[in-house]
Amino acid sequence: HYMLDEADGFCSLVPSHDEYAVSGFPFEVFSADPACVDQIVSEWNPDEVRRPKPDHARFSYRTLCLSGRAQSALSDLLSDVKQRIPVVGVQGDYAVYFGAKIVDALVAERSLLVRNSKSGLVSLIRKPALLTTTCESEHFFRVPEHRSHFFVSDLFKERVHKFGLTGFWFTPCVMV
Repeated sequence: HYMLDEADGFCSLVPSHDEYAVSGFPFEVFSADPACVDQIVSEWNPDEVRRPKPDHARFSYRTLCLSGRAQSALSDLLSDVKQRIPVVGVQGDYAVYFGAKIVDALVAERSLLVRNSKSGLVSLIRKPALLTTTCESEHFFRVPEHRSHFFVSDLFKERVHKFGLTGFWFTPCVMV
């Protein structure tokens, strides 16, 4: 398994003022979860993004944003994700995926973690160690210790390479 990140020099699809352009998602859900999008934006011009848009792009904290190409290549591996929301106004048929499954697979004592000095909570996972028996059948998930990190299977990574998808960076996990 691997921890999923954006490749160096990733492309952000969001406007610089941190508002998000999403359609089809009820506003009540946004206000209930601060990690989700909090309003619909009509003024942002996606053509301002000058570099080529990758297949995996930054959209917001705790979301996976994929191009149409990536969605087609990975759709069966993302079947457990609760919601798929189309991104408005961005060429490439992008969609944001919310609600990845939470799997209690992180082995904290074998992982390299950064903790908040006051709360002791995990603020960053640098080198993850995962419990093989807990996540062996999972293709896409998060861990409860730090829900902004996504973890993917070997098959997920193989598909990314097979289809030549861009914008992905994989940090190998230690499997215990």
